[in-house]
Amino acid sequence: QLQVRARELEGPIAELEAAIRRTEDSLANFDSADESSRLSGQLGEQRSRLDATMAEWEEVSEQIEAIA
Repeated sequence: QLQVRARELEGPIAELEAAIRRTEDSLANFDSADESSRLSGQLGEQRSRLDATMAEWEEVSEQIEAIA
């Protein structure tokens, strides 16, 4: 069950990493101050979600290793 959860988390991690790259790319191409502000907020939210998801994945991985 832990291994299933670890695999389930890998998809969202990859998606968040890709979303962060896209947002960073968008920020690199300045459009307007309002758009940059919006993208900065979005980037912060994406990074927070990635951090939380990675923390859960690491916790699950440690539990798997402890059992093995």
